[in-house]
Amino acid sequence: MQNKRRRRVVVSILTFAAILALDGCQKPGPPSAASAPLELTVNSWVGWGPLFIAQEKGFFDGLNVGIAFTEDAGARRSAMLAGQVDGYASSVDNLAIDATFGVTGKTVMCFDESAGADGIVARQNITWANLKGHKVAVQKGLPGHFLLLTALAKHGLKPDEVAILDLDADKAGSGFVSGTLDVAVTWEPWISKAAGMTGGKKLLTTAEMPGTIVDTLVMRDEVLLSRRADVKKVIDGWFKALEWYKTQPDEGNRIIGAAYKLKPEEVKDIVAGIRFYDLAKNREYMVGSPAGTAPIFKVFDQASSLWKEAGVTSTTVPAQRYIDSSLIVP
Repeated sequence: MQNKRRRRVVVSILTFAAILALDGCQKPGPPSAASAPLELTVNSWVGWGPLFIAQEKGFFDGLNVGIAFTEDAGARRSAMLAGQVDGYASSVDNLAIDATFGVTGKTVMCFDESAGADGIVARQNITWANLKGHKVAVQKGLPGHFLLLTALAKHGLKPDEVAILDLDADKAGSGFVSGTLDVAVTWEPWISKAAGMTGGKKLLTTAEMPGTIVDTLVMRDEVLLSRRADVKKVIDGWFKALEWYKTQPDEGNRIIGAAYKLKPEEVKDIVAGIRFYDLAKNREYMVGSPAGTAPIFKVFDQASSLWKEAGVTSTTVPAQRYIDSSLIVP
C-alpha cells in the first residue's frame, strides 16, 4: 500500500513537473540574434533610396531592417565602433578613412555610383593646366574631396598645389553661383546651375570618372559572423527592390521621396545622375580573378594613399581587409 502511495506521489510530482516544463516552453524567451532587427544607418544621399522600397514592399524576406538617418560622418563611424548599429552605408573612399579610426567591418555589396551627380565647376578661364594655385571649395574628407584628389592626380597635380576652402557641397555650389568662388566641388542641382550661368562651366563630373564614387554596404565583422544569413537577405532585398523600381518608377520615387522628404519629381531628377548597382554590376565591380584584382580594390587603395598624401589620415590600410564579396559571388 505504501508502495502504491509512493508511486502515486512520484507520478504526481512528475506530472506537475511536466506541466511546469510545458508552461515554461510556452512562455516567450528573449529574442534570438536571428530574430532581432538588423540596424543600418545612412545619410540623406538618395543613392540608397531603394532600401526604403525593399523595406516597404517586404523584399527583406521577413527580416526587420531598421534604417536610420545619421548625417554626420563621424557620428556614423562612432555608431559602428560602439556596436550601436549592425552596418552602415559608406562610399569606398570613406571606408578607407574610417578604417584608420578602428572601424572593423567589410563592404559586402555596392548600392550605386555617382554618374554625373557630383562634379567640379569653374569659371570659363580656369582649366586643369592653370588650376595650380587656385582656391577650391570642397568639404574635406568626403567623396567630393576624393573626386578632387583623384582628378588632380590624373592631371599631374599634387593635393598641396591648390588651396582648399573647407565648405560643404551646397555652400560650395551656392557660393560659386553667387560669384564668390571660382572653383567648387559640388553636386546637383548646383552643377547644372553653374554650367548654365554666364562664365561658368563643368570642369569635371563623375560621368567622366565611372567607378570613382561608389556607395556600399559595410557590415561589422561580428554581424557577418553571427548573422550572415540575415545580411544576405538585405543584399537580396536590394536587388529585388531595383528590379521592382525599374517597372514602377513613379511609385518608387514616391516611396523614396517620402523617406527623404522630397517630391517624387525631385527624386526623379536626382536619380538621373545615379547608376544603381544590380547583381551583375556588383560582380563586375567587386569580384575579380585572381582575388583582389576587382576595381573596388584599386579604388580603395588609391583612396587610402590619397587621403594620407592630403593629410586627412596618417596611415594607409589594405583593401583586402575591408572587402568581402563572398555573398555575391556566382
